[in-house]
Amino acid sequence: MGMFDTFLGTTQCPNCGSEVKLYEQTKNYECLMQDFKVGDYIDKGNLNYFYEFEQVCPECEETFTVYAAIRRGQLIGYYTNISGINILDFENIEDGYQRRIEYEEMCKNAIGVEAKRTYTKEPIPVGEVVNVLNDDWIIDEVYQEVLKEQENERLKSFLKWLYKNNYIYVCHNREGLKRIIVSRDEPYTSLKEYGFEAIESNIKKEEDFLKKYTIQSGCKLNRLFSNGMSFFIQNNMQEKLEQENIIVNDPKNELL
Repeated sequence: MGMFDTFLGTTQCPNCGSEVKLYEQTKNYECLMQDFKVGDYIDKGNLNYFYEFEQVCPECEETFTVYAAIRRGQLIGYYTNISGINILDFENIEDGYQRRIEYEEMCKNAIGVEAKRTYTKEPIPVGEVVNVLNDDWIIDEVYQEVLKEQENERLKSFLKWLYKNNYIYVCHNREGLKRIIVSRDEPYTSLKEYGFEAIESNIKKEEDFLKKYTIQSGCKLNRLFSNGMSFFIQNNMQEKLEQENIIVNDPKNELL
């Protein structure tokens, strides 16, 4: 399909009343791979109209029409019936309304993705604090996703091309809640439920994908530091640990 933009949001199925998550790709705008959410200004022409598309209810499997209301260029809501409605009767709403609501919900649940870069070339030391989703998280353990050995050279090159430098932090907040911070070389950071079970499994439900940590393709997870040990002490003890056959990255420290 090439480049496009996407309408995102929720509405109620007019047939059964179930909540339906909206996902509609469109080529009628700038096609910059933007996500359009309620409160976003999406039409630079400052126009007023209803943008029409169809969706299928996952519960009753009925197809219905959705009307995205655009007022002075701003997406102000979704409707399934616009009989008797005049778009000019609407007023504009808070800029970024849906994004604010979603961010507040992520902060409340301490799970989600924030447009904040936390990746650094050197790992953040154990005991240091990182602010993600409007809360301070104290680092307890540090891991790293590293590429597995591959015999197939084409697959090896492809996985290397996909790979992002990273550190994975197990942390807790002031209330003792444990989470995983996924900090990769990209302009955002994820906060996930604590747990490393089935990190390579194919997660099909969107809500599980947002909640659970999954490893990069073709990678294994190595433990770097834990138990409150600082990196300075860790580095100084490396030679002694190796002499005692306690290697920081030995197989027992590979979670996968």
